[in-house]
Amino acid sequence: SVQATDWTTDLKNQNFDGVVLVAEGHDSLPVALEHLRSPLQDYSAVDSGLREEVVVLRAPGLPGNRLVFASTGPVNRDYDDVRRFSDAAVNGIKRALKAGMQRPLLVCPPHKDYKNSTLVAALGALHALYMPLEVREANIKSSNYKVCVLGLWAAQEAEGKRLVELASSLESGRLAYRDIGGSDPERMAAPRAAEYVQELFKNSPVKVDVVSDLKTLEKEYPCLAAVNRCANTVPRHQARVVKLQYCGEGPIQKTLMLVGKGITYDTGGADIKAGGIMAGMHRDKCGAAAVAGFFQVNGGPLLANPHAHLFFFQIMQLKVHV
Repeated sequence: SVQATDWTTDLKNQNFDGVVLVAEGHDSLPVALEHLRSPLQDYSAVDSGLREEVVVLRAPGLPGNRLVFASTGPVNRDYDDVRRFSDAAVNGIKRALKAGMQRPLLVCPPHKDYKNSTLVAALGALHALYMPLEVREANIKSSNYKVCVLGLWAAQEAEGKRLVELASSLESGRLAYRDIGGSDPERMAAPRAAEYVQELFKNSPVKVDVVSDLKTLEKEYPCLAAVNRCANTVPRHQARVVKLQYCGEGPIQKTLMLVGKGITYDTGGADIKAGGIMAGMHRDKCGAAAVAGFFQVNGGPLLANPHAHLFFFQIMQLKVHV
C-alpha cells in the first residue's frame, strides 16, 4: 500500500519531527512561510552554497527544531521544467532520512510558473520513500515503510485535502509500476507478474483476464509465441497475456486502447554478453508496468472517469533469442 500521508496548514505542527523545504531560494518564499526565511538568511551569510547542496539547519520552534532545505536551483532556463521540484524533493527526503526523521513535513510553496510544482514535489518525496517489493516481501525490515508518515504543507485546508488525495492516488499507480518494472526476473517472471496484477485489481472495477494456454498464444499471438518457445518447458517462465478492461458507468464518450510491452528478461541470444551488458534487461517490461499503473490510478474512486471506456492488452513475456 501507499506510504501514509497527512496534510497541515500549520508550519509548527508538532506531530511532525522536521521540515523539508523545497524552493528555488529563501528570498522567494511567501508570507505564510516567513518563519523559514530567517534561518536560511543566517546560513547563506556564511555559506554561499546554500542553493547548490542540501543543508540541515537548527530551527527552534519548527517541528523537531530542524529544517532541511533542498533548493531546486534555477528554474527559468530554457531546459528547466517542473522535474526540478521532484529532484529537489527526492534529495531533501533522502537527507531527512539520514537525519533520522520519521515524520517529515514537506513544504513546497506554489511557483508562479509551475502550477503543479507542489504536487510534483510530493510525488518526488513519495518516490524517495518507496520500499522495493522484494524487500517488503522478505520481511527483513521492521516496517514496509521508510517513515511513519509524510506530511504535506498547504496554505489552505481545501488545498491540503486535495493534495493528499491526488498524490496518494497517483502514487498507488506509480508504486505498482515500480513493483512490476523494477523487480528481478524471477519475482516478476510472466506468471508471477500476472498474479500480481490479478491481486492488484481483485477488489476494483478493473476486469482482469489472463491468457496462458500455449495453443491459444500460438494462434492469437504468434510473434509472442515465437520468442517464448525456449521458455515453454519452464513453467515459471512461460508467457502470459494480461488483458485489463475498465468500463465506466453511464453513456460511453471515449474509448482508449493501450498496449504495454512486457519482456520480463532478455538474454541477448546466443551471445552470452559476458561483460554484463544485458544485466538490466529485465526492465524491458516497464511498458506493461506503466499501463498497469495507469489502470490502478484510473480504476480508483478518485480519478475514475465515469464516461470513459478503457481497454488495454498487456503482454508480459520471457523473451529468449536463439
